[in-house]
This record gives sequence, structure tokens and C-alpha cells, in this order.
Amino acid sequence: MRLFRRNLQSGHGSAAGSDPKRCPVCGSTSFRGDRLTCTQCTHGDRHRAVFAFYELIRPNLTNRRALIFSGENWLQDDWFASCERSFYGIENHLDVQSVDRPDESYDWVVCNHVLEHVENDVAAIGEMRRILSGDGVAQITVPSPARKLKTLDWGYPNEEKHGHYRSYGGDMLRKLGSPVMAVVVADGLTTHRDVLFLVARSERPLYGLADRLRNKLICLMF
Repeated sequence: MRLFRRNLQSGHGSAAGSDPKRCPVCGSTSFRGDRLTCTQCTHGDRHRAVFAFYELIRPNLTNRRALIFSGENWLQDDWFASCERSFYGIENHLDVQSVDRPDESYDWVVCNHVLEHVENDVAAIGEMRRILSGDGVAQITVPSPARKLKTLDWGYPNEEKHGHYRSYGGDMLRKLGSPVMAVVVADGLTTHRDVLFLVARSERPLYGLADRLRNKLICLMF
């Protein structure tokens, strides 16, 4: 494990330096609830935390072919050289467990809060690696993986847990395999912090991102 940064900005100032009283996604100043969900764009603390990460790495994305599995409408198509989106339940959507695309089709894959909803997450992780180019990266988040050590897997979609098959713990790193980089991200409007995972086929693209994030976010390479 390699540590690239030992400090993290306070949760009351975003990594992108945005006004802590203004939504960094849409600019609204109107919020609701303890998690300060924006009343205009409807994004909450976890979305803003990941958005702050993307604000920092956008220069690294301009030449990348992207595939977005989750409906992250704050991610703009023009940040990438090309962008394909797959929405679950829509005709011709892609199954992350068996992606109907050739090897090395993409340079950037986004999979936020999806793996907990699929039966075979190991297959899904393998598929994301398969469709990545040699310098490609898959950006993955799941709900609160740092709150416990071991993943609790029910083996079925638990309707009492939002239809999740499992609740991830720190052992998720073993499922993701190597190389993987964990990045601690923070929402600038609340105290919310989260862990974002970057998966690749080689360490080279992860080192490039680590250089971009140096002195800004905590990055751990595994």
C-alpha cells in the first residue's frame, strides 16, 4: 500500500474550492434535509463529494472514451472524447455483469452505487476491467464501504435494504483486485466523506491521477 497524501481538507470546504453555501454542481443556494440535498439539481452529499473529485481530474478526461453505468447527470458528456450511457431498465441497456462490448472499448468507466444491486459483483468487476483500454480506469463507488471491515452478503435483493444484494465493508478491496487506488473524497457543504475506488489494468494511469490529486486528496494505492 502506498500513501500519496496524509491530509484532507475540512469537510466544510470542497476540494474544488467552491463556495460552501452554494451547490457546486448547479450553483443553487437552496437545500433541504440534514444532508443538504439541493432543491434545484437534487444532488446530495455523496454526489457533491464525487463531483469535487471530477473537478480536480477533468483535464485527464478530455481524450477518453467513457461508459457511464449509473445515471450521473452531473457528469457532462463533453468532458470526454466520447460518452455512452447505460440506464438500467431502459431498452438496450448494458448488463454490467456481461457487457456486450469488445475488449478495450473504453478508457473511462463510471459505476456509482451499482455493484450492490447486481447478483454477481465479481463478474461485473471483471467485465469492467475487460472493456478498459491499457491506460483505462474504472471509477467505482458503493455505499459506505469504510464503516465496517467485512461485507455482509444476503445472496438476494433485500427489499429492506433498497434492493441491495450486499452491504460492502473494507474487504471490498480484495474483490476489486490489483491495481486499485482508493481516494477519500469530501462534500464541501457537509461533514460527509466517502471512499472512491479507481480500478485499472496497470498502475500507470493510476499514478497519473495520483499526481493530479497530490496535495489535494488522500490517495492509497493497493
